[in-house]
Amino acid sequence: MLTQIIFSFLVSGSTSILNNVQKKYFVLCGISGVIAALAYNYFIAHNNAAISSLISCVILSICSQFFAQMTKIPSMVFTISGIMPIVPGSLLFKAFNSLAENNYNQAINFGTQAILVGFSIAIGFLINEVLSSVLLNLKNAVKKI
Repeated sequence: MLTQIIFSFLVSGSTSILNNVQKKYFVLCGISGVIAALAYNYFIAHNNAAISSLISCVILSICSQFFAQMTKIPSMVFTISGIMPIVPGSLLFKAFNSLAENNYNQAINFGTQAILVGFSIAIGFLINEVLSSVLLNLKNAVKKI
């Protein structure tokens, strides 16, 4: 568990470096990845991969909105870095490995799971954008009062 937390932190922080995010946000980007990975691992014990990815993306969007309000930078900085630990790379690897071994039924199973997880991540991004829009409109409405 500790190694997964460390590697989730490093993967998310390294993604922020690759995306030219300022160095002072490295820790927050890493923390967002750790939160997403921990949420995914908690929910994968009770649900399938697609539902777990969706729930962890929603948690990540809330976390990234909080970090964005705290640092005054866009929330997508933390969302893109934080999403890396739950990208379905292993499912795609298993799907293509099954194709190479001529095990087509298993390849279709893994491929379908990877597509569902990808759609869940896309819906998580959509929820992030809707949430930021609602919060911005709410903030502007409160300022007018």
